[in-house]
Amino acid sequence: MIKMSVRMLNLRDSLKLLEKYEIPVVETYFIDSEDAAVEMAKKIGYPLVMKIISDEITHKTDIGGVLTGLDTKEKVSEAFWQLSKSKYFKEAALQRSCSGCEIFIGAKRDPVFGPAIMFGLGGVFVELLRDVSLRIIPAKRDDLHGMMKETKGYKLLAGYRGRKGVNIDAIIDVLESVSRLMMKEECVLELDLNPLFASEEGVVCVDARVGVSE
Repeated sequence: MIKMSVRMLNLRDSLKLLEKYEIPVVETYFIDSEDAAVEMAKKIGYPLVMKIISDEITHKTDIGGVLTGLDTKEKVSEAFWQLSKSKYFKEAALQRSCSGCEIFIGAKRDPVFGPAIMFGLGGVFVELLRDVSLRIIPAKRDDLHGMMKETKGYKLLAGYRGRKGVNIDAIIDVLESVSRLMMKEECVLELDLNPLFASEEGVVCVDARVGVSE
């Protein structure tokens, strides 16, 4: 069996693909200078997150490429200067800080079984707890909800010990959108949306990795 080589899209192109399938993404601005960063920060409002953008890296956090808690123009200037020193730097992304429960939605295209979708708690919990459930797609909405319920983290999402639950229907909407994307975009071999922030109001994706066939 010939293994297909994978090319990872940068954040700009990954978010554009998500928007095509109406997957909610945080408002993101791409900047290439310190002055542009400061000016855009004033328009967006604080606090902010700044991320390095490069085609050469997969996990931005591994190289210190994600800087959070930027609540003044001085911190924004310092963040841009710090990221621009990296040998991987091409440009930076500026996003408003989001809050909520971090979740993960992923997908892979298996050469035998076809596309599959995954769900679990997001952020560092994906690799730390490995509490992830999977379904072959296409899958019905009830089945996608059932996939969520299989994870231990579902109790947190539904509401636990006085903690308010998140908008479960909004998460299932995203699962359906990712399923639709994987069924239609045959060039997409793998996809990681991590994290998405889920709250009572809805869900929004702040970072994405998309691998496509060469």
